[in-house]
Amino acid sequence: MEKTTIEAREQEFIADFVELNDWMLQYEYLLYFMDDIHEIPENERTDDLRIQGCVSNAWMRVTTDGAGPLHIEFASDTLIIKGILGVITSLVGNASCADVLKWAPQFIEKTALKRQLNIDRQKGVTSILKRLKEACRI
Repeated sequence: MEKTTIEAREQEFIADFVELNDWMLQYEYLLYFMDDIHEIPENERTDDLRIQGCVSNAWMRVTTDGAGPLHIEFASDTLIIKGILGVITSLVGNASCADVLKWAPQFIEKTALKRQLNIDRQKGVTSILKRLKEACRI
């Protein structure tokens, strides 16, 4: 089976999301991705894992050996952010750091998420993506 790129998985997500054409159906679809999250246990949600700039409480831990795929763990107290974290996990879950560093995320800009997320939540998502890329630079 051929490995798909982050960009190809993202384009598929965008097409599926847009095709739903109704915010409530799109929101349900987004929440479906929560199943992809490896959740950080509550007792491990420390300040160093907290996503700064996120309006909701959100934590992220990324581990990698630099060459192999990423291992991503998330937690959030907000459903929409959990769904977005799940989307991110499904997009980059088997990717290498090199692939993540080349990726220019578009799934917020090219979907109704841009309209549905207030500016503070958009900043939070930007912080999540920035932290993900920083983990790949180590």
